[in-house]
Amino acid sequence: MSSLSSVSVHPLRARGADSSHACPICGKDGCAIYPAGGACNRCFGSGKWKSPRSSRELDCLACGGSGVRQARIICRRIASDRATSAANGWIHSPDAEAIANIEPPKPSYDLASIDHRHAVYSALLECQPLNRNHDEHLQNVRGLSEETITAAEFASAPAWRSFDDEVAELATRSDLSGVPGFFQVRDKWCWRGCGEGILIPIRDHQRRIQCLQMRPDRPKDPKAKYMMVSGAPDKLPHSGTRSGCPNHFIRFDAGAKSVLIVEGILKAEIVAEWSHLVGLNCPIVACVGTGTFGDIGRQLKGLMPGLRVAWTAFDRNQEGKGEEDTRMREKLLHERFQGVGVKADVVEWDDVKGMDDWLLSLREGV
Repeated sequence: MSSLSSVSVHPLRARGADSSHACPICGKDGCAIYPAGGACNRCFGSGKWKSPRSSRELDCLACGGSGVRQARIICRRIASDRATSAANGWIHSPDAEAIANIEPPKPSYDLASIDHRHAVYSALLECQPLNRNHDEHLQNVRGLSEETITAAEFASAPAWRSFDDEVAELATRSDLSGVPGFFQVRDKWCWRGCGEGILIPIRDHQRRIQCLQMRPDRPKDPKAKYMMVSGAPDKLPHSGTRSGCPNHFIRFDAGAKSVLIVEGILKAEIVAEWSHLVGLNCPIVACVGTGTFGDIGRQLKGLMPGLRVAWTAFDRNQEGKGEEDTRMREKLLHERFQGVGVKADVVEWDDVKGMDDWLLSLREGV
């Protein structure tokens, strides 16, 4: 059983980054802001760093040998001369004024093992069937078959307070600490819900549920159609457990030579169902967003050693800045694959925005 007293609160781990405030570099949300202080995340406080290519021990470049983390910002929109593959952005060293405005991160729970998270989420989804409105939306609006909906284990999230009894009962059977979506207030376990909506499991290459995403029925921000079920309310002295934004796998095949990369978990499930219409039957990997794919080239090359081609299918035909941002991130994604010897190419279509829209329009003509 984890507790906050035994949880690592190392401020340099990824969960120590604050992405909820406006980035001092680009002025927008979603970038990673790391305050100064605590042990350096590269040398873990030793001040020394050993190159993997030799046995020489050098002063750590990240902290200058001090062992103390320096304030830094990873901006996902404005480039610097220090690109980082882990966060899909560029490292900036903030000036004194920006440093003064960075708040230190709250302590958080360590993430539970994938097997434990899968067991907890499976039990949760089993007691939360898909209601009729959500089922009709997935079938009639999004074009998914009943078989796909059942296999994906979509579920309906309840109203926040109406889930208390189910969470309390689940807590008697499973340790909920370290499982994103649950947080503790004194001795009571609570659900990190966002009102009613569709729960979407995000699975690894072995089909284990890593975390949950939610499509709220009534989102607070019309632009934020999807939310990660993660963390804890701001008023608490801890940040619960962060899920991160892991990649989602569909019909994984370790021997595959090609893969399709899609932005959006639900969108990927629709693409998987109808991609045979254009002759694509390869594995599909979905990113939560166009900037969250991480070091996907190395990840997929490690899982699929024979991988030769990666097709990307991010939204197209958008208006204004959205199109520019998407194309920039698509280029960055292609560089990740080319760096591990995988050819990157683009799936093209006309008129509509997403590949799911395109495939559903083809379905209508069949």
